[in-house]
Amino acid sequence: MNQSQLCILSVLAVSLWTSTVIAADLTFEQQSQLLQEATATYDRGLHFAETDVATAKDAFSEAATKYRLLVDSGIRNSQLYENLGNAALQSGQYGTAIAAYEHAAVLAPSDSSIRKHLGHARSLRDAGTSAADGSHLVEQLASWNQSVPRGWR
Repeated sequence: MNQSQLCILSVLAVSLWTSTVIAADLTFEQQSQLLQEATATYDRGLHFAETDVATAKDAFSEAATKYRLLVDSGIRNSQLYENLGNAALQSGQYGTAIAAYEHAAVLAPSDSSIRKHLGHARSLRDAGTSAADGSHLVEQLASWNQSVPRGWR
């Protein structure tokens, strides 16, 4: 393992530990507030989607982070995972989106919209990723981090 890969793994480990510590201590009231903030932030992204792409992408990324904190705090339902997938997808985080949609599909196997979103996320990832791309390893690690339940990590 070269020095840059070791650095990337170190940053991911610290990020994982930090998000786990923060998320594990959320009260019900904090979870409710965070959900409201995530939804408002996602709606802000939708508002700017056609007029200011950079602002929209930032809002979607922020919403995905908030949804991820809710998942890390122990909430497990298909709608939350689908929201995380939607926000991640619209911010260009294809690995995170795919992992979230896969979790949602397990919780709601008959929901055709989740399967449709999952297929769309996979097609976008496949269109933009090449095996020679050096960032692919980072995306795989981030996807693994997002898809493995906090208790298993």
